[in-house]
Amino acid sequence: MNSKEIKIFRRTLGLFICIQPILELMWLNNGTIGEIFGFSIPTLIRMVFVGILTLEWLYFGWNIKKLGGILIYGIILGIYFVIHNNHCIAFNTLKGDGLGYSSIGELFYIVRMMIPIGVIFFTVECHVDRKLFYRCAIIISMEIAILVLITNLLKISYGSYTNEVIKINFFDWFFTKKDIGYLMSASKGWFYSSIISTILVLTLAYLIFMFLKYEKNRYILAIWIQSVALYMFGTKAASISVIICLCLMIGCYIVLHTIKVENSWKWLAFLKIMVTFFAMIFVFIYSPCQRRLGFEENYLEERNEEEEKRKEENGDELGLEQISDEDITSIIEYFDKNKDYLSINLSMLEGQYNYKYDPVFWKKFVEDTVPAQRMQNRYLEERILQRIQDINDNSADKFWGIGFTRASSVYNLERDFLYQYYSMGSIGAFLLLGPYIIVLLWGMIKMIFPIKNCTLERCALTLGLGLTFFVAYYSGNVMESLGITIAIGFAEGYFVNTIIRKETDKNDTKDNSLYMGWWKRKTS
Repeated sequence: MNSKEIKIFRRTLGLFICIQPILELMWLNNGTIGEIFGFSIPTLIRMVFVGILTLEWLYFGWNIKKLGGILIYGIILGIYFVIHNNHCIAFNTLKGDGLGYSSIGELFYIVRMMIPIGVIFFTVECHVDRKLFYRCAIIISMEIAILVLITNLLKISYGSYTNEVIKINFFDWFFTKKDIGYLMSASKGWFYSSIISTILVLTLAYLIFMFLKYEKNRYILAIWIQSVALYMFGTKAASISVIICLCLMIGCYIVLHTIKVENSWKWLAFLKIMVTFFAMIFVFIYSPCQRRLGFEENYLEERNEEEEKRKEENGDELGLEQISDEDITSIIEYFDKNKDYLSINLSMLEGQYNYKYDPVFWKKFVEDTVPAQRMQNRYLEERILQRIQDINDNSADKFWGIGFTRASSVYNLERDFLYQYYSMGSIGAFLLLGPYIIVLLWGMIKMIFPIKNCTLERCALTLGLGLTFFVAYYSGNVMESLGITIAIGFAEGYFVNTIIRKETDKNDTKDNSLYMGWWKRKTS
């Protein structure tokens, strides 16, 4: 590519990244706006952009080696899909109903999972530099954070857990009782899902880096807005990530200057970050997340007391243990009568894999667990997927999975990576998610050996990506959301660029001098 072609390609890619939060608005994803040819509007827009980027790459800069590598990867995926699909078609379920498996849906899922990996490739190909990356990062972050902040303050935001308009805004956090109100205070703006907050987790460390490097007040303002917005979402992963990110970035700043990797210490910037850190600890005490922790503790105590009382009334037994596994009718009758008192989410107990479909599983689940475990949806979701595997009784499930469409028709396990292991098998999980981890580990090795490569910018990228994958494992549904994984792909592609680019930062002292990419020198 020459400089003009790279400029066109970068603008297309940058626009594609910047519209991702817009495509996550609830009205585009909840059926308010209809589908076209069976595809939602966000999916169609993403497919169009990927098509344009692919055509531009083929026209501007493809070569036989890179095209050959892509084709090999595609052939491996094709072979995997054939074996995976055949395995899932022959899969045995309890009633032989397939549990919603679809070959077409399975193929579409694999194609969809390839889009962010393509973004990594395109980002590396056009040598995205710091200025473009920062602009995209700040745009997508502020699109989310400002919308969440404004709608929260005006009390027109939808709740993260209820999808109803909130009643408690940021200012009310400090004046209402801490043990009530998290359902009425946790807010997600007008976004379809609160998991969109993961983009803010991804970019927060980089904003801290930009402030420590350039000491611009607009950057510290963006950090405050983004941190408060993360608290507003109310999820544990998002809220705790604020404290972790600030703490680790402060630690990296101190260590890198101590070992002389970074040389320009800025006392005022450091002081402002420290003030931000302690301020965010204070705000956390009153945040919806803290309210939720208090509510769950009280709720769990109440459920334990109720169960102990019921055991006393039934002679130290709940009554289910006295029913044999073969007495299916009595098991179902038991759940019909007691389902409201078992501390199990009713949407799961009565859902696709309900107690009437597999009474024996639910009986053993209640027998083997206490209320604290039954309340953990992730634990139950994993038990259900493991049960589906056990019924099929085929060791090949570990390699080829039970099928994404089958697993998702039951419940999405809110543990990314583990969910893909169950649904796509270890081989599928490696092919679909392995590139993200490989890129991150490769970059970490390159920036540590030698240690002089361990710059604050690379630490920020590593921390942002690492926290994002932690949120994916802890909360789930991250790697299933294209709006998030496309942003992850862009960040990983830029991370690669910071490792392989030839220029240094020695003359890079202001925002308007950031176009120093390798491609510019190469093509000038």
